[in-house]
Amino acid sequence: MNILVIIAHPDDEVLGMGGTILKHAKNGDRVTVAYLTTGITSRRSVNYKTNPKYEPTKKQEANMRKQINELRSDAKRVEGIDKMIDRCKSYVDAGAEIIFPEALHDEKEFEKVRNSLNCYL
Repeated sequence: MNILVIIAHPDDEVLGMGGTILKHAKNGDRVTVAYLTTGITSRRSVNYKTNPKYEPTKKQEANMRKQINELRSDAKRVEGIDKMIDRCKSYVDAGAEIIFPEALHDEKEFEKVRNSLNCYL
């Protein structure tokens, strides 16, 4: 079985579904993780140095938002749910048997994705 895990930030896959990933890996399934961002603002200043007391200025926040938007150029938030569904369909066409869509905000969005894809969610 091919499994594609789509997550927003590094370590989300471990925190959110680490046990499931481990189970599939132990079963010999092929597990691939796709990160949509780099975690660029996580406790770091804009020059990427660790900063234990993280309080960015407005200018730094604007710069980080710009960088994040560039990194998320293909994320649901930027392109919308229909483009995200199209991308998920291409993953299924490529052999993924399970899709873990992220950033769904309500039951209506989940239902739309579920009705659009022919795979496990």
